[in-house]
Formats: sequence, structure tokens, C-alpha cells
Amino acid sequence: MRARHDLLGCANRMRQTASEFRDAVETVLEFWRDSRATKFAQEDLKDIDQVIDQLTIHLQKASETITKIDRQLSDENEG
Repeated sequence: MRARHDLLGCANRMRQTASEFRDAVETVLEFWRDSRATKFAQEDLKDIDQVIDQLTIHLQKASETITKIDRQLSDENEG
């Protein structure tokens, strides 16, 4: 089903983008070494992995729900 594929693809792209973002931040923080950098790393970035994980979980649940609904509709149309 296309919607399931799209949602799971979105989750994968989100994880990949977050990984690339973390790599970019690490590169920047090698050169940016002041109190603002420390605050940014400690406060602004601390929750990003948890947020990505939660979004991924919700996308997977939505995908499962769509698949279930699709099966039910297919069963009703066949019966």
C-alpha cells in the first residue's frame, strides 16, 4: 500500500536527516566554543533524538492503522 510505504519512508528520511544534522552540529561545535555553543548543545539539542523517536513511533502506528483499515475495506468489498 502506498500510504504505508510513504509513512515509513518519511520516518526513515527523518532519522537520516537527524543523523546528518547531528554530524553537522558536531562539526560546527568543534569551532564554536563559547557559552552560547554550550547552551545550544545542552538545552536546544538535548531532546531532538527523543522527539524523532516519538515521531517515528507515531508514523509507524499510523501506518499500521492505515494497513488495518485497508484490509478491512478489502474484506468488505470482497464479501
